[in-house]
Amino acid sequence: MTAAELKESEYESNQISTGGSKHWSEQWSGAVEISSYVLLALLSGDEVTKKDLEMSSNIISWDTVVAVHALFKYARATYHGKRDVTLTVHSGLIGYQTRFHVDDSNRLLLQRAPLPDELGTYIITATGTGCVYVQGHLKYHTHPVESFQHFTLKVTTKPDHCTAEAQRSFEIHVTVRYSGNRATTNMGIIDVYHVSGFAPVARSLKLLHETKTFSIVVKQETPVSNLQPANVIIYDYYDPRERAEAEYHAPCAGN
Repeated sequence: MTAAELKESEYESNQISTGGSKHWSEQWSGAVEISSYVLLALLSGDEVTKKDLEMSSNIISWDTVVAVHALFKYARATYHGKRDVTLTVHSGLIGYQTRFHVDDSNRLLLQRAPLPDELGTYIITATGTGCVYVQGHLKYHTHPVESFQHFTLKVTTKPDHCTAEAQRSFEIHVTVRYSGNRATTNMGIIDVYHVSGFAPVARSLKLLHETKTFSIVVKQETPVSNLQPANVIIYDYYDPRERAEAEYHAPCAGN
């Protein structure tokens, strides 16, 4: 399909147009992917195949593959044999100004500078020959509403009390449910941290499935006294702010 037909697809409804540019919300799982497809369309004769779009929805990590492909084509299209760019960041309202210079001798060097902790409009201008990548980081320290949870997470052990066998090995049961405000969640990542001295049994890892409840068998590799609880964390791959945490104790932690 062409870029014109692409606009009529489901991706169009998630598009955000601001100041003549287009982007997709970071909270939408297809944001990286569709931005890459649009870039590929512009660099490849305005063609994005329907097969590509169908494949993208079936491969969970396809966004990374497409993004790398798009960035490769963009780098090749914007390549200049000689690079000499001066970048100026300034704000007349607060009297701030800083400059960066990029040439062939430092093109791989990461250059950065902090912005003042003041409200203002910052203007970026570039002069010279070549292409440089500019990125700004801005975070708002807003605390989520404590009563709202994006995921419901429960962690238990089997057995739940100390036995001779539990001193050497036990199971970790994790139950998770998405409770956010979307119809379905994006790709979720679950990090299971282990109690000191214990490691997962490889055989049990092969039994994991895409279910709401799964278990991992861990066994003791190194004796450790005064065992502390370990954490289990689940978060949205595309928006890590949507997360939940829980902790569990080894059955014999207090013995």
